[in-house]
Amino acid sequence: MSSRNARRRRRAPHGALRPAAPPPTAAAPRSQPASRPPHDLVALYRQSTFVGRVPRLGLLLGLLCLDAFGLIRVTTGKQATLLSSVGTGLTLGFIVLSWLGYLRVIYVARREDPDSRRMNRGSLGALLGAPLGLGDPRATAYDRVVFWLTVAASAALLPLTFLRSS
Repeated sequence: MSSRNARRRRRAPHGALRPAAPPPTAAAPRSQPASRPPHDLVALYRQSTFVGRVPRLGLLLGLLCLDAFGLIRVTTGKQATLLSSVGTGLTLGFIVLSWLGYLRVIYVARREDPDSRRMNRGSLGALLGAPLGLGDPRATAYDRVVFWLTVAASAALLPLTFLRSS
């Protein structure tokens, strides 16, 4: 015991510096919640309002507007800025909605299960294809047509981006 503590004890009234009651023994153990299986992040993402026919159709329309802009620019040399703006806006809207969907899925999964597993390469790959409908077991013929038209519009946009008007 240091001399400072000894002096305090001598000055304090009797019982003022007595140690507090001993801490209670181990409390009753908390009931553990039933362990839940880890969330299927892709299924959770597909249930999101950010994924569906309307955003995919918006992406397709945006890409078609950008394709039309590229065709007009290459063939006539004129700049159709309205088509470019609409196409860029629709495409950017799809990207932002998809990003918000990813954030929502990660938030919900971690809220429900704080010890949720870390993302791995397989789940990230599946999440990247989810906004476009890749691997969706509920996909209809309409969804597959929209997907393949989106792929074709994206493939046509690439050369149109690099061609110059003559």
